Amino acid sequence: MTPLPSEVRKYGRIMRQVWRDEHTAIYEYFGGYEVIVIKKMPETEAFGKQYPPREVYPSEEDWGSLAITRPATDSLEYLKERANELLEANPAFRRDSEGRVISSGGIKVAGRPQTTKVAAL
Repeated sequence: MTPLPSEVRKYGRIMRQVWRDEHTAIYEYFGGYEVIVIKKMPETEAFGKQYPPREVYPSEEDWGSLAITRPATDSLEYLKERANELLEANPAFRRDSEGRVISSGGIKVAGRPQTTKVAAL
């Protein structure tokens, strides 16, 4: 699966990933953060082009349910808590008896979260 890039260009700004686990990520930009649930897309074909299985950034329609914008004054620990809340509040996710996140439809997820620290700006 192609991973979500560590740097994303959106709305004329560059955002850098400062933290992620298997299902969520935090991106920093000048003035704030975006806290997201990582979407996992299957292999698809669109407009005559083949796309491999991949992680994708939430769309504008996902804002509020799979992603939120937070001010630069928030701590990383607070942002991680918000990321977990987004994941838990989404009906596409549920946990099995061992605490692993599984998908109940829609967004594909699997396994137990594993934290990866990404270099800060």
